[in-house]
Amino acid sequence: MSSDAARALAAELAGAVLAGDPARISRLAAGLAGLSGPGWLRVDELARRTSWRHTPLDFVADWRPFLATDAAVAGVVTASMCQDGRIREAAVQVLGGLRDPVAAAALAVRVADWVPEVAALARAAVSVRTGPRDAAVIVPVCLALGKRIRGRQPAARYLADVAGGSVGTLEALAVADDRACRLWALGILKARGLMPADVLAARAMRCPRSLEVPQTCSLNFPT
Repeated sequence: MSSDAARALAAELAGAVLAGDPARISRLAAGLAGLSGPGWLRVDELARRTSWRHTPLDFVADWRPFLATDAAVAGVVTASMCQDGRIREAAVQVLGGLRDPVAAAALAVRVADWVPEVAALARAAVSVRTGPRDAAVIVPVCLALGKRIRGRQPAARYLADVAGGSVGTLEALAVADDRACRLWALGILKARGLMPADVLAARAMRCPRSLEVPQTCSLNFPT
């Protein structure tokens, strides 16, 4: 996702929250669901990037409607990106109770939060989401965080847990929509010797780069 596209999505989220339009907020969840790992980090940054000392989210007077347990997930995600650490912390608590891939990805972003309390909550919530559905959206964010100083260590821990965990999860990730996630999972399966030679050859024929292991991948997993 380009910076312009990320900025536009961040602005749309802010506008929908400011308008208090639940239907509009819910529609934006589709845009969030399609984000790559780097895309999530870019939208998160641009949601707080100041212009004339303000960001669009600064004008939200009351976040409480968007932090209710029955609030639209995109509204809670938007709250998790605002400047106020107390709001982000409250949003992370709500996201932790939502069984939704968009919520899982947003939690992964917050493991790199600069407020220790927010980061700790997010890390605890993410650490128990290692099943295929959640891992398919958390792994791409963790791979993107691997290129940054803040968040690199918790991201590496999560990747190591998934890499040393269920083979079924890794096989599911190997056919995930996100390309970085697929490459990572294929690399782990190859390193663990869990893919028969004929499967490796077939995948290599279909995608010559499919067996590359991204540099951000840690192979120090349990055996």
